Amino acid sequence: MVAENFKLTKLMSGTSFVFVLTPNECSSMHLSPKEEHCWWAEHQYNTKYSLWGMQDNRMYFKVPLPRSREQFRKSGWFIDVNTGSLYVQCSQKLEEYQSCEYGIVLL
Repeated sequence: MVAENFKLTKLMSGTSFVFVLTPNECSSMHLSPKEEHCWWAEHQYNTKYSLWGMQDNRMYFKVPLPRSREQFRKSGWFIDVNTGSLYVQCSQKLEEYQSCEYGIVLL
């Protein structure tokens, strides 16, 4: 839990990160947004993210526009700072990834 809180604090300060798969994460199946929206509406592995802003207890992140390293949009997914869970909006359902279901590496 201490390491998780440290990472959340670093994310809130604007530290960049990527999602990774490690043996420590538990495997899970979740719904995904429509295919044409996945690049911004769902977290992607090996994509560099940094903080876009906070809204209530939610951290949103900068998502690079396709074919651009200089332009960004706000992510459709967010991390709840109270629980560490990551949420992805899929149609009318909010999919929850608990903190043990995803891994991040700070850059």
